[in-house]
Amino acid sequence: MWFDRLGKALGILRLPNPEAYRPGQAPGPILNAEIVVSKLPSAIDFPAPFPGEVALMTSRGPVSYRAVQAVYQAIRLKQIARMLGGRRCVEIGAGMGRTAYYAYRLGLRDYTIVDLPTAIVGQACFLAATLGEDSISLPGENARAPIKLRPPQWIDRSAEKFDIALNVDSLTEMSKAYAKTYLKFIKRRCRSFLSINHEANPFTVRELFGDRFLARHPYPMRDGYVEEFALRPLHRPQDRLRRWMKALTAN
Repeated sequence: MWFDRLGKALGILRLPNPEAYRPGQAPGPILNAEIVVSKLPSAIDFPAPFPGEVALMTSRGPVSYRAVQAVYQAIRLKQIARMLGGRRCVEIGAGMGRTAYYAYRLGLRDYTIVDLPTAIVGQACFLAATLGEDSISLPGENARAPIKLRPPQWIDRSAEKFDIALNVDSLTEMSKAYAKTYLKFIKRRCRSFLSINHEANPFTVRELFGDRFLARHPYPMRDGYVEEFALRPLHRPQDRLRRWMKALTAN
């Protein structure tokens, strides 16, 4: 199912059309992980630095559920970076750091993760094992490393600006006050914002962020999740639309 969703989300597999279904025919392509893997960018691989992870074996390595999600998210970041002509990414809450790994593999070499200290430890272990120790910068270390791992307090001390902010499956898990702190940071410091979250908690990202989102659609990789995209200037929807269309036509 994971590769079926990824293949359809990226246009590798065709979406079935139930209205055109004919008896005796399958309503859509049968899941084939190798078809999808073979069509992914050549830089995409599936390392397994830690033994015992539940995964599907493919010609590019064992693929876990989270890895498939991260591939999609990194490809979306690459598309947005190309559209904006930028490259600086910040991810708020990054799990094991897999999206940062694939963003790096796809050429986005200026990536900052903001997360809790315990999460940063896991990210450092995974990214150092897969990309090498020189690829990461822990708090207080070389800020020129391509992937920087920073604690939440960093957003109040730093004046850095970014082309893309990413949040997946975490803003609505926080307290509303804490989530507002991150959204304020995004509004001030980021040219665009990609949010992938569910809406089953007491508040949603959209309720806190207002009508600044330029695009909204069901997230193709997980049922019950919504993918939303905002583009600066975040307070003028019509200007956002014009700039976005101009960027699209320029590419």
